[in-house]
Amino acid sequence: MSKKGLFLSSMLGIAVMFSSCKKEDDSAIRVAVEGDKSIVILYESDVHCGIDAYPYFAGYRDMIEYYDTAYAVLVSSGDYIQGADVGIVSKGSGIIDILNSAAYGVVALGNHEFDYGFPNLENIIDKFNGKVVCCNLTREGSSEALCSPYVIKQFGNRKIAFVGVTTNESENSHFYDEESGKKIITLHTDDEIVNMVQSAVNGAIKEGASFVIVLAHMGAEDSKVDTDTHPFNSSMLARKTYGIDAILDGHTHDTVRCKKVENAQGRTVIISEAGTHTPVLGDDSELRTMGKLVITKDGNLYSELIPTSELKNYSSSEVYATTLKTQAFVKVASTELCGYTMVGKLYGDKTKLRSTDLTKDNYCLAELVADAYQYAGEDEATDVYAIFNAGSIRDGLVVNVDGADYTTPKEITYGDLLGVNPYCNSMYLITIKGKLLKDYIKSTVKVKGSTFASNFTFVSKNLCYTVNADNTFGKLYYATESGTNVTQNGEVGDNDNVNVVVSSYVKSEISKQGSIDGEMDLGITDVDCIKNYINKLSNHTIVKADYGQSRKRIRNSF
Repeated sequence: MSKKGLFLSSMLGIAVMFSSCKKEDDSAIRVAVEGDKSIVILYESDVHCGIDAYPYFAGYRDMIEYYDTAYAVLVSSGDYIQGADVGIVSKGSGIIDILNSAAYGVVALGNHEFDYGFPNLENIIDKFNGKVVCCNLTREGSSEALCSPYVIKQFGNRKIAFVGVTTNESENSHFYDEESGKKIITLHTDDEIVNMVQSAVNGAIKEGASFVIVLAHMGAEDSKVDTDTHPFNSSMLARKTYGIDAILDGHTHDTVRCKKVENAQGRTVIISEAGTHTPVLGDDSELRTMGKLVITKDGNLYSELIPTSELKNYSSSEVYATTLKTQAFVKVASTELCGYTMVGKLYGDKTKLRSTDLTKDNYCLAELVADAYQYAGEDEATDVYAIFNAGSIRDGLVVNVDGADYTTPKEITYGDLLGVNPYCNSMYLITIKGKLLKDYIKSTVKVKGSTFASNFTFVSKNLCYTVNADNTFGKLYYATESGTNVTQNGEVGDNDNVNVVVSSYVKSEISKQGSIDGEMDLGITDVDCIKNYINKLSNHTIVKADYGQSRKRIRNSF
């Protein structure tokens, strides 16, 4: 079949798969302009370094432009520079090379765009050839946006405004100056977000925008994927503003073809979210989609979601070549041999890692990671412990398909470790009172749906704690371990001075609840803590006797 025939038949197939989600005309808000062609906005979110998808996104856009059936533009609602070794090794720069090759027009910021520090993000913004938009990111104590709040793109005789907005869940240790500890940037939320978005929308309309599209990284109101709670979401934003035609959302990894919400003036806003392309998903995952928002010549809007599997006939050779070049750059670092494992159930997927069934062997990897962090601080102080949050683990470590242990050692590469801890957080040794440590852990022991939340706390050896029958925090104990047997040695006292190794993110979260009495930058990242720990193990090998069974440091009783 010819390319043209293939393109048209595929388009027909997509139209059959996805009924149109239309938005009624609300042109009374601004002057209506009939266009000479339709405008197709191709959108994605939460690609998380799933770079194999980019050639398809660009190829589909190129096909539309080749047949001159509509104007077309590629946009992203955030979380593109983190999620796999290609992002970590290049600190996102390699991903921007790909976005530039794909000629993305506009991108918003996701919470993970801040993972490598704000100075790095500034470099990323400068390097991107398109426009980065975010109306609610400012310097602390200032209302001046650090990015363009919006950008207007001209398509024929019509102007389309793209407004950017990002959840304040993005805030982490990188929002603070490392030396002074003072907050230097902030992401405004709640009523402040509403006011900032509305101001950007009003400004865009005043400049002649025919339509206003918000690229949001806020999350679905009723997420079916994310177990965390997102108190300020895209639906709430739509209801409290006016003048927005559509919100193309991200953050919760949901596939939302079309949700209609009434705005503050009773007019309809389309909300859509295009899933995720995080590399830990299988190629056939229903979450792997690209969104397509069409603005017709006469001003109607409708949205569709297209499975990535339907796009594979439209690969851009130029973008594909860029992905290969980027992968080659990363390969040297990610293939470094770091050790071996005999354990096949070092699980990292959240259904196991955050399971509320404390009796199963789901926490082997979590205990290994906690012990690795603890090891990083043992030369600096006596009686050192470590804690971390479940959400910092993003993938398992050389997991066997059936969870069975290996009969011969399996290699662990640096890329495997980056898959486990992709954030490259700095590690700190802090001293805090026992009460603050208990209060922090208590705040993280909560359930949404069938699992614990993403900030659920794991502990290293020599600590253990209980979870009550109602899945709330019980008591925190000192402990001793012999093999997989854990014995509690008395409750941690409120006034005890406790030395704890934590990531920069957890340090920031603890500081919000109380005073840190002392801290030391250990000069190492989370992923290198694991590398060093495996290196010190006998024969550099994770064995069944140590981590083949969970020690169950978290139980209903001790």
